[in-house]
Amino acid sequence: MASYLQLERTIGGVIGADAPVVFDNILSISGDAISYDPFTGEIAFSQPGYYYADWFVAPQFGLTTNGSNFAIITSEGGPALTGSSHVRVSPTIGFAVIDVTQPGKTIRLINTSDNSLTLSSAVNVKAALAVFAIAGPDTATE
Repeated sequence: MASYLQLERTIGGVIGADAPVVFDNILSISGDAISYDPFTGEIAFSQPGYYYADWFVAPQFGLTTNGSNFAIITSEGGPALTGSSHVRVSPTIGFAVIDVTQPGKTIRLINTSDNSLTLSSAVNVKAALAVFAIAGPDTATE
């Protein structure tokens, strides 16, 4: 069975610079290759393979000089996989392919803007993220 995880954030609030987006609702989860820690916002991979992540965040306000920027960062370092919007009141979207070579790799979606961003109060879902296996031992279908 293919592994996947789908999350959403329905609570408002402020996401500080370099702080993770923490999701309050697990919409769906399948398989055992992907897990989520709702306290840290960390997604862990227990099996090697390639995984695809797709996300959006809906900010309402921020005193940033570089717009609205959110990125997937990994526990192994490397470049941030960033989604950007030039406007701080526009949805910020992004996507990434994550190469997991060893079990235990983690990712987080963080605010990489140069200041805090307040999430929109005008929408029901403030942020969402989906991750699913695209290649590797856990992508076979039954």
